[in-house]
Amino acid sequence: MFWRQLAKKFTGFSSFAFTSNEIKYSLSNASEGVSSLKLAQMQGQRYWVERSFQDGKSHAGLDHYQARGWKAWHHHMALVMMAMLFMLEERVEQQEDYPLLTCSDIETLADRHGERSEGG
Repeated sequence: MFWRQLAKKFTGFSSFAFTSNEIKYSLSNASEGVSSLKLAQMQGQRYWVERSFQDGKSHAGLDHYQARGWKAWHHHMALVMMAMLFMLEERVEQQEDYPLLTCSDIETLADRHGERSEGG
């Protein structure tokens, strides 16, 4: 009985990625009134969310915490989010001159600037 009630709350759908020729399957707990088009749009936005987490882990230290308590964890996450905001603002500000600027590029430039200022 429990599984039938639970199954009624989820909607399954699939989407096709033209770039990689793969089908992605998803479950949603959205209400019955949500259209298939809206579910597909939300699935498409997931890429950008996952990409943000990937950039945060690779370039801002999102996965480099060794906190023992909530306060330390929150401090670390706040610093990571500020670093990510800085990278986003730099990308937006430099978009006209450097349209392909990435978080990796910004990290490399910041490292080089830090080495230069520490040495002299």
